[in-house]
Amino acid sequence: MLGFQVISNILNLLLASTVVLTPLCCTTQRAGTGRQAQSASLRASQESLTPQRSELDEDRLQRLITSLSSDNEDERSGAQAEIVSLAEESSENRRAVINKLLLTAEEYIEEDQLVLDPDVFRFWWGASQIFYRLQATEAIDVLIRYIYCGSGLYGINYYEPPAPGALVRMGLSAVPKLSEALLHNDNSRIRRSVALCLGGIGVAEAKQALEEALQSETDRDVIHHIELALGTIVRGSR
Repeated sequence: MLGFQVISNILNLLLASTVVLTPLCCTTQRAGTGRQAQSASLRASQESLTPQRSELDEDRLQRLITSLSSDNEDERSGAQAEIVSLAEESSENRRAVINKLLLTAEEYIEEDQLVLDPDVFRFWWGASQIFYRLQATEAIDVLIRYIYCGSGLYGINYYEPPAPGALVRMGLSAVPKLSEALLHNDNSRIRRSVALCLGGIGVAEAKQALEEALQSETDRDVIHHIELALGTIVRGSR
């Protein structure tokens, strides 16, 4: 690219020197030619430097998101992988994918819903996986809001609330909002799950957030979960 610019500059200098040596009647024509060449060179340079944007096929994305609810595991896995691949093509795609998944979650999941319909659960599990694979910090608020939503079958393969696993895998980037939720969220069920997430992440910032919350928390169940989380961090540091 640098060589191209050097050549362009040399050509422009040659054109300029030709204008100086040419009779006045030809000056305007040659100067115009020089400007056209310079403009063409500039456009070519800009086009080569501008990253190509991939246009997201929204119908295709919707079909893939629908496939996340399929009862066929291969179809779900393929859709998840394809959605991640689409999101990684460009920043615009990434933003569109995350926004669409968040809107779908808001549409499918009801507030304070503990056990999800099987189709909704499969979607939520897939969406949560995609969020952590993309390190989608934009999704943390929604992951916290539905942190305890699952299938009702805990500890069997992936049949457990999907959001905590995604938040733990996000690691340090999830700690600030988890800490805020532990201190200020009115839902004690959310605070219990958030405490365990912080224990699973286990970094110093997570430990500090748990210790701070322990000083002000009044709900006995939440206190118990905070103590469990702190115990997890202590055991993990040995």
